[in-house]
Amino acid sequence: MSGLLDLSNELLVEVCSYLRPYPLPNIAGRPFHCWTRTLGEHDGASFAKLQAVNSLVRSCRHLYTVLVGELYDYVPLLTSHRGAKRFMRTIAENNELGDYVRYASIHLSRDATITDFYHLFWLPSLTVLDLREYGAWKAGQWEGDSPVGPSPVQTLRLLDCGAHEEALAELLKFPQALRELWYEADQGEWDGNLEGEPAVEFTCEAVRRCMAVHAGSLAQLVFTRPPLVHEGLGYSDAIDLEDFDHLRSLSIHQVFLAGLISNTHVSQCLPPTLEELEVFYDDSGYVNLLEEGDISHPHWLLTLLEELVGQNNKLKQLKRIRIVALEWDTWMEDEENAEDDSDSSDGSSTGDLQGSGDVQLQGHPSSSWRPPRLLLDLLVESGICFSIFLHPQRRARLTPDHVKGFADTWEDHWEPGS
Repeated sequence: MSGLLDLSNELLVEVCSYLRPYPLPNIAGRPFHCWTRTLGEHDGASFAKLQAVNSLVRSCRHLYTVLVGELYDYVPLLTSHRGAKRFMRTIAENNELGDYVRYASIHLSRDATITDFYHLFWLPSLTVLDLREYGAWKAGQWEGDSPVGPSPVQTLRLLDCGAHEEALAELLKFPQALRELWYEADQGEWDGNLEGEPAVEFTCEAVRRCMAVHAGSLAQLVFTRPPLVHEGLGYSDAIDLEDFDHLRSLSIHQVFLAGLISNTHVSQCLPPTLEELEVFYDDSGYVNLLEEGDISHPHWLLTLLEELVGQNNKLKQLKRIRIVALEWDTWMEDEENAEDDSDSSDGSSTGDLQGSGDVQLQGHPSSSWRPPRLLLDLLVESGICFSIFLHPQRRARLTPDHVKGFADTWEDHWEPGS
């Protein structure tokens, strides 16, 4: 009877392909504010598969020779700090193994410096790199010159990243031309300072300076922060991305897009190349998308929509806006239960939820909710694809016939906490 070792090398690779883990095909097809959790869950399951493949590959010399590339192609170690340290040590001692790595997810220690892992950026086939908990405050201390030459990394994801400006800027200079940057900012780490030095404060302007080296290549930016431990924390300036002239997709927390006051003219801070904007309100109850009795709220969104319908619109490429704000305020419930007096109203009330009444909104069949009249009228007039999610019973979406919608309409079926 023939055994596993009697198979051809091609068939052995085919068998291993059914056992080995693969990267998550599309993180963006899920709520972007959950991306670190989604990536972590996938990484944990992938690590278990990788251990099984590792046992198979190392069972004999022949299997190792044939399948070692399958073992190192995708390295999911976000959830294994010890495994990540062993991997980096192995790669540093056996350079030829690094040639196989195309995607690596690495859990660093909080005290890691850039000199501990910089060599990952120059693995010749590596195009996607995830780093968790990089928290250096200073640039690396190099023996001689710092690394030079272009890194092939095109997608960089920084999870729970507390690195201060000097360290973050150094890291972001390594890739030659990033196409995607996913940055989860640990703002609390910026509150620390070294003895004898002034305290450092997190600002979006500091982040922009760090990213500026990729202003001519970055096509997708995801800018978030970890879940808050207390309301009202971490508000600073709004980020200015006007000079990022290749940016097509921006997924960002409201705190970084508009700030606390939300009176920023967001249109002035966005590049004319932007096609898709996603915004998440992560401090519901402290800063809400909708406010009772305030028809000018949210100011940033209304002014952006006024720009889109105006004659001097510089954001002509912007075709999709999606907003998630997990709100269920009692004033909304009162308004929805009240007698409909829209016929006698001038439409100025925030509670008038029947604006653009002839427009058939899409989305979940259990939700008949409609945004306030002023907001909905501007959304419809702008001609863009839009989606607003406040709650499973308060979600609305519209994709005009002539507009390309979102690649994934997860909000039609998503339940918070799922």
